Amino acid sequence: MSGAQNSKISPNAVHATAKLAESPAKQIVAELLERLRASSLSWWTPADLRTTFPAKERMKWLEDESALRGHLTNVLTGLFANAALAKGSQLQAELIDAAIDGGDSTVQAFENAFEPNVLAAHGSESRYWRTFRKQLPWESNGKAEQKIVAFLIEQLLGDVKLGSYQRKPILTPLDVRRAIDARAWTRHIPEELRAKIDSARMDAEAKGRSFGAAEELGLVPPALLVQHLPLTELRAILDRAEEALGLGRERTNGDAPKKDRPRLAELARATQSTPELSFDFEEEGEAAELDVVPSVN
Repeated sequence: MSGAQNSKISPNAVHATAKLAESPAKQIVAELLERLRASSLSWWTPADLRTTFPAKERMKWLEDESALRGHLTNVLTGLFANAALAKGSQLQAELIDAAIDGGDSTVQAFENAFEPNVLAAHGSESRYWRTFRKQLPWESNGKAEQKIVAFLIEQLLGDVKLGSYQRKPILTPLDVRRAIDARAWTRHIPEELRAKIDSARMDAEAKGRSFGAAEELGLVPPALLVQHLPLTELRAILDRAEEALGLGRERTNGDAPKKDRPRLAELARATQSTPELSFDFEEEGEAAELDVVPSVN
């Protein structure tokens, strides 16, 4: 194998940054993919991801990124850089698959070679989002799953500044509270926490201050929500984020569903960025049906 195997993806850094800066949906998916990769989850493995998002599909996403494709082929097959650069995307994918299937590379190396920012920027953020929602074991309420969901809610609620982009909140505290069934809130949030909220509300009113969903979530932040509420009761929060970001179905030519366009336009105006370059991007049309990642027992 070439010594380049341990190198980081760099030929496409500016291109990916520009695409992320233009799309809150891609930003969220990039942040989610980064967290999922770092969590070593049994339901989100390199082998399953290679099956769902194979080399041929990924290299097709990068059709216009010849430098990055050449770099990936060099890293994963050991083919000399100039020779790797000269190959077409589908031949490069076949060489990568042959290296993995022949034991010269691994599915872990394959997944690591594609940085989350690159996957979200150039790939299908909608399919990654839907695959995540399909694969997350909502009924398990495991600690790792709770941390993932809490992280995601925090990213949706927060002002986020990463690299060259800054994103205003995608959901408001009221969006989150309204997405949680009131009966589930009463049933699962401990009495002492609900009493604390009531006491804080009365204190605020006595001093002439408002007390709403933001203050409630200040006392019961996402990290506590996932501890007390079953994950299934938090699914509607992701439904609201999905609608706000236009991630509910596959899009072609970058077009959001009409009902989502006003919200996306608002998010785009709120996203302040300083990318060095700007590129137009057309997402490849893909099947609307979700490719399900094989379950891991």
